[in-house]
Amino acid sequence: MLKVAEIFQDNMVLQQGKDLFIWGTAQKGSRVVIEIQDKHVEAAVDGEGNWMAQLPPLMVSVQDKMRISGSNDETIELDNIAVGEVWIAGGQSNMEFPLKFEKHYQEEKKNTANGRIRFYDVPKISFEGQRQAFDYKKTGIWRVAAPEEIGYFSAVGYYFAKELEKSRKVPVGIVGCNWGGTSISAWIPEETVKNLNNYWYQKYLEDTQIDMDQYWEQELHNPQNDTGNLVDNPMNEYIMSNTVTMEQMGQYLHEKMGISFEQMAEGLQRPQPQSFPGCLFQHMVKTIAPYGARGVLWYQGESDDVEGQQYLYETMLGVCIRDWRKIWKEDLPFLIVQLPGFGEWMSGQSLDYPKIRACQEKITDAMEHTYLCSIADAGEEKDIHPKDKQVVGSRLALLARGHIYGENLLCDPPRCVSGERDGNRIALSFVNADTGLVVKGEKINALSIRSETGEIHYTFRIDQNRIILETEDLGAGEVSIAFAKTNWYCVNLYNQAGIPAVPFQISL
Repeated sequence: MLKVAEIFQDNMVLQQGKDLFIWGTAQKGSRVVIEIQDKHVEAAVDGEGNWMAQLPPLMVSVQDKMRISGSNDETIELDNIAVGEVWIAGGQSNMEFPLKFEKHYQEEKKNTANGRIRFYDVPKISFEGQRQAFDYKKTGIWRVAAPEEIGYFSAVGYYFAKELEKSRKVPVGIVGCNWGGTSISAWIPEETVKNLNNYWYQKYLEDTQIDMDQYWEQELHNPQNDTGNLVDNPMNEYIMSNTVTMEQMGQYLHEKMGISFEQMAEGLQRPQPQSFPGCLFQHMVKTIAPYGARGVLWYQGESDDVEGQQYLYETMLGVCIRDWRKIWKEDLPFLIVQLPGFGEWMSGQSLDYPKIRACQEKITDAMEHTYLCSIADAGEEKDIHPKDKQVVGSRLALLARGHIYGENLLCDPPRCVSGERDGNRIALSFVNADTGLVVKGEKINALSIRSETGEIHYTFRIDQNRIILETEDLGAGEVSIAFAKTNWYCVNLYNQAGIPAVPFQISL
């Protein structure tokens, strides 16, 4: 029977201007024909019933049709196809965060009908049999931006698409491939994590020292694995729409679900299927690769803030990018959101976000076609889910416009590259700030000077791309200048494009 991979549906967006892969299953030994935009390609079906066709580049279009033909007069016709720009939105809950729960949602609903913006959410599957055990009718669908549909969109993905469609004047499709509360080890092939043999694989070995047959049988009946309806879930709406305290959460659980906060926490101590190394790479990423895309938006790392293990994130993020590029058969650009300030939320708190942020910056320095997106002014001290995703999507779009589409604009965050000490004065020089730095306020938030005897008071002034710090007495010993090197902060130092500076620390 002729079939095409699930992501190929009515209303989909195909990537313009590059060869595209279309794949599916059909009768062994037969041939499959793909037709679109006067293009005609054929593919042979192998001995296992799989086929993959390679289409030549397509032109921008708002409404096209695709015809897929097999043996015995079998045909599949896909309608209302757009051709434009496609981006994959990967990560955990802050990328998953549905627009329905976002700060500007009600305003967006008023003027949101746009057939050129579309969204596909990869079904959240982490183990064999999960999809058959639960209802996934509301996911795995290409949705066109409309008031009744945009609530299902990734909020970050939506605002990115909105800005990109406006600037590029082409259809934009976002493929959401994300899952809240997941470490990066789940998004990497299991074999890769095994070969690294670090904390994440050792934790997996410890977690699976149980009767796994019994475990998987229980998971098939565990309501926590019913992941097919994120948006219409009352618990998700309560948590994501509000900044909830532990006491409020306990009251909600008692009144709505008849359980205590402690009972819920105890259930979460059980090994979670979506936490196992490689599970989401296997059951989500591989289902959409190598779907034609321009690049990847990546917002993840909160769940890698594990005591003493944060330094691993540099290696893990690097191999994740490498292995995604390998399965996509090209060096996809990665636009990486640097984690913003965060303090604590319910029973959880940030342990060492500065190390995670440093790893994210190191990867963008070390790997080609990777770029850092600063949202250092957009975190929330008491909520791990900042409600304003518009700023995140807009800054990612700015990065894409500058680095991927070649627009001549300032799109990178200011970065301190050197410091000079002259008597009681310190001059800090920045890149990505040639048109001048801006401080929004009377002081520079999160910037401190310390000596071995304590913190040193300073005044400041801006001199184009430099910050001049004046003190009464720097002393003779070494001083350390630190900026945004704590878990929580809210940066107010920007360049002329309104992009906040990234953390740094130097000694002089």
